[in-house]
Amino acid sequence: MTHVLVADDEADIRDLVTFALEAVGFRVTAVADGAAALELLQGGGIDAVVLDNSMPVMTGLEVLEAMDDLPAEGRPALLMISAMAARADVDRARRAGADDFLSKPFEMRVLSRRVRELVADRAAGGPAPV
Repeated sequence: MTHVLVADDEADIRDLVTFALEAVGFRVTAVADGAAALELLQGGGIDAVVLDNSMPVMTGLEVLEAMDDLPAEGRPALLMISAMAARADVDRARRAGADDFLSKPFEMRVLSRRVRELVADRAAGGPAPV
């Protein structure tokens, strides 16, 4: 079963994203800050990450930068979510390693579809969708 890590400091969003992803068959672990997300990522076994940018302890961008120290093999697909969605924010997230970006607010069916596409693409070894 595909394991997705959801990292968002807003409990309502974290719960909704978790529910939406579990409803389409993903196993989900949810955390409230970037440091907890990085700790789980360092342990491995995560196939995809839904990562908010504005979080306490470590931002999503700081988590992405710290992921550079992780082995490239087995690196999870990464969907950044953020209310800050100016072109510069999206570009910064992509340069830091995000495979995709979704601006808040978003529809849960869109988020679920994008995570499924990222996971499928990563499994096929193809490039991340834009």
